[in-house]
Amino acid sequence: ALPYTEQAETMKVTKFAPNARFKMHAGKPVIVMLDEIGKAMKAVKNVLLTLMLEHRIGDHYLPEGSIVFATTNLAQEGIGDMIPPHARNRMTTVKISKPTADEWIDNYALDNGILPEVILTVKEFPQMLASFEDYTDPKDNEYINDPRTPRPAFVTPRSLNRASDIIKNSKHLGHDIMAHALKGTIGNRATYDMLTIVQLNDELPSWEEVIATPEKTKVPKSPSAVCMLVYSAIQRVEKDTLSPFMKYLVRLSKEQQGLF
Repeated sequence: ALPYTEQAETMKVTKFAPNARFKMHAGKPVIVMLDEIGKAMKAVKNVLLTLMLEHRIGDHYLPEGSIVFATTNLAQEGIGDMIPPHARNRMTTVKISKPTADEWIDNYALDNGILPEVILTVKEFPQMLASFEDYTDPKDNEYINDPRTPRPAFVTPRSLNRASDIIKNSKHLGHDIMAHALKGTIGNRATYDMLTIVQLNDELPSWEEVIATPEKTKVPKSPSAVCMLVYSAIQRVEKDTLSPFMKYLVRLSKEQQGLF
């Protein structure tokens, strides 16, 4: 908010104008998200208290029906998040769960171009997206970040995104560089499992073969390879390739057809 002066009856007074990015001047309800509020400096937290409780910036109130909410990490994650009691008393705190492996696959990965190799790895090892709070001993899950033991790289939805990009560029990087890049992105344990899934590609027919000769193209014998083929098809099938792929699909087992 920026100060400005205004004539009020017999004297000038100072008021504060909110930033136009808040869209308060549009006259419509707005949604304000205060991201990573627990990492903000004390002065920043304090100046936001009236916005959180009263929906007010300076002398201006948010339009009726507006929503203000904030996000931050858990304090026990040990990355500096802290909301003092007088600030917490101005809000309702709600703990949000992490997405499960199936939720991440169904609600994000399949619709956002994540490689089938990455999707299948998470499907095979769903504990990759578990919370450290589910374990009494950090050694019980070496995939994830655990504040009780330092790990330079670990699995999160964000790092899985980058792992997918690294594998997409493996032809340019070469196998060794790709492997080291994965280790620095998702950690050693997840990299070994993901590379095992990547090697299943050797069993898979090309998409072009499947569409060109669906009745003759080989069907993979490994259940994991078939799963990867199905995940790939979900992302690649179009109106003009659906019919030939369905001719190929009926050659798979009923369970594998059901997965599609």
